[in-house]
Order: sequence, then C-alpha cells, then structure tokens
Amino acid sequence: RRPVVAIIATGDEVAGLGEEITEGKIPSSNSYTLKSLVSQLGAVPLYLGIAKDTKEDLKDKFSLAHSADLILTSGGVSMGDYDVVKEVMSEEGNSMHFWKVEMKPGRPLAFGTIHGVPTIGLPGNPVSTMTSFYQFARPAILKLSGAHNLLLPRLKAKLTSSVTSSGGRPHYIRGILSLCGEELHVSPTGPQGSGILSSMAKGNCFMIVPAERKLVEQGEQVVCEVFQASW
Repeated sequence: RRPVVAIIATGDEVAGLGEEITEGKIPSSNSYTLKSLVSQLGAVPLYLGIAKDTKEDLKDKFSLAHSADLILTSGGVSMGDYDVVKEVMSEEGNSMHFWKVEMKPGRPLAFGTIHGVPTIGLPGNPVSTMTSFYQFARPAILKLSGAHNLLLPRLKAKLTSSVTSSGGRPHYIRGILSLCGEELHVSPTGPQGSGILSSMAKGNCFMIVPAERKLVEQGEQVVCEVFQASW
C-alpha cells in the first residue's frame, strides 16, 4: 500500500486556511507545501492541523498519527523557548536520534520516533522546510514506497554569475537550470533568504556550494540537484 504521511504544523503564530491574518500571525504555507510534495511522491498525506506551542497540544496531534508510516512536523525544532517538538521527541517512550544537520538552509532538523513512528522535525521557515524535505523526507517516503532511486538527480552546470556563501557548511542555493545549445547553465533565482518562498517557486534545482567555498566564480562548474521533475 501507499505510505501514509502525517503532517503537523506548529506555532501559536500560524494561522490556518481561511483564518484571519491578524498582527503577529502568519499563514500556514508549510502545511499545503508538504501536502503537495507528499502527494507528488505517490504517498497519502494525512494533515492533522496546527499544534499550539504547548506539549499538551502537540501530544494530542501526535496521538492522531499513530497509524501513519511517517510523521512530518514543521517548526518547533530550533533554539526558541517554544520549540517543543524536540522536547516531546526526547520524552520517555519516544526517541530523538539526532538534532541539527550541517546544511544551509535547514540546520535545525530533528529525527526520531513518536510512539514508534519515524518522525522528521523540519524547520519552520518555508525555504528551510522545502530544502530539508527534499534532502531527508523525500528519500524516506520513497524508501517506504519500495523505490530504489532515493536521491535527487545530480549534474554539473556552468554558473552564469558568481555566488557567495558564509562557508562552514554546504549551502543549497536555489537555481534556474537551462540548456544553452549543448551546454548546461545555471543561475541563482535571486535573494536567498530562508523565508523567501518565491526562490523555490522560480527555481528548478539546488546549486550546492561546498562548505569550504565562500565564493564560486562565474563560469565555474557547480553541482546541481534537480527538484523540478518536469525539467
């Protein structure tokens, strides 16, 4: 059967579809992004709504996911006072196998189990959520589906303009890959902030800048991971 993937958004500031966006509120874009990405892989999304910033409310949502094959949460895994996902994951009966990964965006990612169900705690910023999904949740869902090719296809392309990074960890820069004659070219989508969802919407690949590089010059070859299947 197709794997069932439970999806839970977290945060007092997150507003559901149709809810008025008042001061201090943000729309739950990650919920709908994750539902779409899960569906594209042939799995069944089970959206369980938005958990408030309390362990009690989050536990109530997790209790609804006991029959799922995988749980995805967005938000609640950073360093803030109200980031409770990793707290619940660390309680007795659950487990947290790791927290934080060496990548940008998407560093505050957690993995463990909730009541025996594998759980990936994705970061809350929209671009971080999607980047982390492609790197961690997508392979897990494909593995649950019985697939053998789990990772995004990689190829090399020539940079049309220089790109910079702060170094120290691999940077996943959103790019636009194109074929120019017989040569592959790639360019950044524009501003790369982790809250700029349009950088994903415009792009079709990640340009991977290695941890040891802070500058990749125009004309250099860069490794790209293609995430837009239609390309």
